[in-house]
Amino acid sequence: FDAVICVGNSLTLAPADSDVERAIRQMAGVLKPGGLCVLNLFNWDRLAEEGLRIMPATARIVDGEEVTFLRVFHHRGEVIRLHIVIISRRGELVDTRILTAYQRPVGPARLLEWVRSAGFESIALYGGYDRRPFAPESSDQLVLVAGLGSRRKAARRDSKTGSEARGGPRSDALSGRRPAAARQTPSRKD
Repeated sequence: FDAVICVGNSLTLAPADSDVERAIRQMAGVLKPGGLCVLNLFNWDRLAEEGLRIMPATARIVDGEEVTFLRVFHHRGEVIRLHIVIISRRGELVDTRILTAYQRPVGPARLLEWVRSAGFESIALYGGYDRRPFAPESSDQLVLVAGLGSRRKAARRDSKTGSEARGGPRSDALSGRRPAAARQTPSRKD
């Protein structure tokens, strides 16, 4: 693939740090040399340092409805319970929903360590999708954009044996399924 995108702070929903690290390695494994990886997380170091409990609400119009999102955090050691309050308003009708997720706070230092060890280079950190610089003390979001080093990918390819080296089935360590890239049939040279 040319790019792998993991946004919406979804990477931190993994059950353990080792799962996050493994997911990043698997992202590298499906990319072409020079392929891009885009990750989006909360700036967990700032949230933990400030003990932030509620992020500023965001509102937008979705299919004619005014929708407001409010994120509430309950810090519990290595895990943060995140409640997302969604309030939808269409005219006089108001609907309120609460979604709960357990997050593993991953700060910029650990994320950079894992991304580099997976073979990514040319790493840029941003404070949002508008490409403003990432400021550890004030950014709510962390957007990481990294290119896969061609040397790393070539070294991994050379070290593989058997069906994996030929593009055959591999198991996906997180789900036990074969990733989409492994289900593709390798092209033949004429």
